[in-house]
Amino acid sequence: MSVEHILNSIDFYLDYTLPELFEASDAERQQQSKLCRSYIDFVRANGDCFSSVHTFDLNQGEDVGHCTGSAIVVSPDFKDIVLTLHRKLKKWLQLGGHADGQCFLDEVAMREAREESGLELLQMVQLERKHAKTPFLFDLDIHDIPANHSVPAHKHFDARYLIMSHDKELTISDESEDLRWFSIEAARKVTHEPSLHRILDKLEWMSTRSALLKDKGPTRLLH
Repeated sequence: MSVEHILNSIDFYLDYTLPELFEASDAERQQQSKLCRSYIDFVRANGDCFSSVHTFDLNQGEDVGHCTGSAIVVSPDFKDIVLTLHRKLKKWLQLGGHADGQCFLDEVAMREAREESGLELLQMVQLERKHAKTPFLFDLDIHDIPANHSVPAHKHFDARYLIMSHDKELTISDESEDLRWFSIEAARKVTHEPSLHRILDKLEWMSTRSALLKDKGPTRLLH
């Protein structure tokens, strides 16, 4: 399984998305750069990182886990987001799941968005720089997943992509206890997850600048 697609996405995220779109501070860029380096080291060292079986293949070390794809499903104005009350983790989170061997994590994110939300009119937001287009890798995170029955504690190396929904009608899947659209302000109140608050900060930034980014600038937003 090739890791080049996600590595290229991370390069784009570090070189252009963080400094040009989000105007990240030096401290934020350093923190995200460190996280991205850990992610890059993991996928380069583990060719089967897209399979959940990888969790069972490693006997020790900090990087027991596998890659996952998340969908940041938002309204066209970036002011609302879909969150699921995860049935196992009992937390309000973004949609997403295991790669199941798929090395294109943007496609994993889209698959999970459709399966977990029931939304049909979904569109992957893309970025363009110097005529090169790429799915919008919106955030990257590495987080711990607790042990559950026969599955040991492990890490999720999570790539989060921005997906726009032109549909509001949600259908709850078996993986959710609840599923709702939240405003950014309301979403902040139902979650204490630092990485999700980081995502909400980015969405708030996007909601005030998306029109400008779509029309001009070194990096363009395509949707």
